[in-house]
Formats: sequence, structure tokens, C-alpha cells
Amino acid sequence: MEPRFWVRRSQREGLCLLRLEGALDTGSAAELARAICQAAREQAAERVEVSFAHCGGNLDLAVPALLRCLREQEGAPGMALTGLTQHQLRVLGYLGFDEAGEPRGP
Repeated sequence: MEPRFWVRRSQREGLCLLRLEGALDTGSAAELARAICQAAREQAAERVEVSFAHCGGNLDLAVPALLRCLREQEGAPGMALTGLTQHQLRVLGYLGFDEAGEPRGP
């Protein structure tokens, strides 16, 4: 059986791009969190961009895994989350993060 979710990784000039493709579910959300954490830990990237533009399924399932990873990465390379819906950006905002994945101040 072919996987339904992929994390396509590319790197250039200090940017690590994680392009998500396929249907996101609870299992693939954990895979996504691992990929983000790994990319953020590597010193070769100054910025990590996670693109949800080609990802289907229930993206809300990824929010808990994504938040855990974002909290672990404070002080790591800059992060950008792209391709999210207004609803998903709003949920991240309610949970204390901006659209770049950065914690909001008090």
C-alpha cells in the first residue's frame, strides 16, 4: 500500500522547505512533527518553511503535534507556516502562536 502523506524536503541558501503532500491524519501529524523538529535542529538552515498548500485531509489533526514541536523549537531557526486556512491561523493564534510559528508576547 502506497503512503498517503509525504514530506518533501529541499534546501537552498539557508532555507529548508518542507512541502507537505497528501492527506494528513493523526499518524502523519506525528511524522510531520518529527520532520519539523529535525529540520529546525540542523544548523545548516537559518529558516524552516512548512508549506501546507498541497496537503489535504483534516489539518486540525496536526495542530497538537505542531504546537508541541513549535514549543520545543523556541530559539531555533526562524519558521514560517504557509498555505494554512484562516481558520487554522486563528486556532494557532488562540493557542499563542503567530502565522510564522513564533510565540506571541504577553
